[in-house]
Amino acid sequence: LSAYQGNMKNAVSQLAEVLRKWPNSERAILALARMCHQQKQSTDAYRVLEQGMGSVRDKVVLRLELASYYARDKQVDKSIAIMKKVVRADPESFAHRAALAKYYLQVGDKDKAESVFRDAIKAAPDDTSRYLALAEFLENWHGVPAAIDYIETGVSGLSGKPELEFRLGAFYRAVNEPERAISLYEGMVARWGVNPEGIRARKELAAMYVASGDSRSAGLLIEEILQENAKDNDALIIKGKLAVKARDYDVAIASFRAALKYQPDSMELTHLLA
Repeated sequence: LSAYQGNMKNAVSQLAEVLRKWPNSERAILALARMCHQQKQSTDAYRVLEQGMGSVRDKVVLRLELASYYARDKQVDKSIAIMKKVVRADPESFAHRAALAKYYLQVGDKDKAESVFRDAIKAAPDDTSRYLALAEFLENWHGVPAAIDYIETGVSGLSGKPELEFRLGAFYRAVNEPERAISLYEGMVARWGVNPEGIRARKELAAMYVASGDSRSAGLLIEEILQENAKDNDALIIKGKLAVKARDYDVAIASFRAALKYQPDSMELTHLLA
């Protein structure tokens, strides 16, 4: 309450008293450290967290907080040292590894950041999100071709990782290689059938066909989707757009109306129907 009233000195005293009574109160430790750091009393904030680590059983939260303070205070090397300890203590957490990589990037060490992402994959090779994170890192720091090369040559069992395949398709489109994207999506449709991954691949493939002017192929895919789910908004919208292109306005109106029924607040659909 004192903090909300602007009496920070009194708030600090109250929290210090709480910690004297309950030295293992993580909430009080964090609150006091944050208050000190907000008042530019970084040394006091560090001390509160370091002392707190001696009182609590699980030190991870306090270490993360301390690492963030060092980073804000331009002492990123200390943040890195702390995050290494956190990763060793909790090697299964990808979030901790990603934080370590972020700190390496802050000091300009791209190679070590990349190594962190690669080690994260080795620690949990079935976690597709880790492959995606490395692909995004490569895209941001080395360009889309590097990300494509990694997914194509560095990922085993790619056909069992649909999210990674969809990312690869997006990369193909980003570098203007639609033929490779179409081939990828066609393979996914054949492999995944009418499972959610197969339906999504059909939508991506239909959009590619529309862009290339192949309305017939796009229409066939859309009908396959609607046979599985007549309420699929994406498919209804594409069907309506194809009908407009073919000047079949009755079908277009029916498609847009059906989609609007399931998405009544859509401004795009309202515009299309108008």
